[in-house]
Amino acid sequence: IFFVGMRTVFSLFPRFSQRWPVKKISAFAALLMTFAYYLISGFAVSAERAWLMMSIMLIAVLVDRPSISLRNVALSALIIVVLSPHEVMGPSFQMSFAATLALVSAYAFWSRWRNKEDGLSITNPPWWLTLTTKSAAVVGGVALTSFIGGLSTAVYSIEHFHRITTYGLAANLAAMPVMSLIVMPFGLAGMLLMPFGLDGPFLKIMGYGMEIVIEIAKTVSSWGGDATIGRQHPWFLTISTIGFLLLSLLQTRLALIGLPFIAAGL
Repeated sequence: IFFVGMRTVFSLFPRFSQRWPVKKISAFAALLMTFAYYLISGFAVSAERAWLMMSIMLIAVLVDRPSISLRNVALSALIIVVLSPHEVMGPSFQMSFAATLALVSAYAFWSRWRNKEDGLSITNPPWWLTLTTKSAAVVGGVALTSFIGGLSTAVYSIEHFHRITTYGLAANLAAMPVMSLIVMPFGLAGMLLMPFGLDGPFLKIMGYGMEIVIEIAKTVSSWGGDATIGRQHPWFLTISTIGFLLLSLLQTRLALIGLPFIAAGL
């Protein structure tokens, strides 16, 4: 939010933006902001992973490298393995990197497909078509992101917690807009105003947003749909992970080799 917001502000001053590398300036400032956010977050393991991942992405912008790439995911994983090797066998590490790896791979696939389809786009579409397309893209993007994230972590949820949350997609679709429009923007504003003692009202609104998210979680949980599964075969995790990695890492049709492994695991 800070990175995009700062670039938007710079765009209001075209003369300055043409003379200075505003994208890198925004990335460096966002790097400082993410570090400050990490400092006040309480140093949780999940916050550490998110901070490392975001820092590597922003540093990639500074050195003119692609920010969203499998290489950056690998770098983040290697750093965590060096700092906390015991985390590798834990559900938190496995689920977070499974979701990230799946999302980055899906983004890379979508980018390749979009480049092929660019020639089929309408040059000057009417306003209603543009509005409809962008709205559908936002809703579809949220749904697809949630679906991919939930699907990629299902194997590790089965292995470690012996359960599958079947209504996770509905919960994410309801909670994501609240997180994106209320919790994170007001949290960022509160953090920026914290040195001046003006953070109170913004953090209160952030708290109201978090209460809504918790209420959504309770409501969806009351629907049931939490499938409990027994202890799995010792080879289940290994075979399923091999299939998942093949499906995520290979960039040609060879990636489909992973599907039989996942099927065998299940």
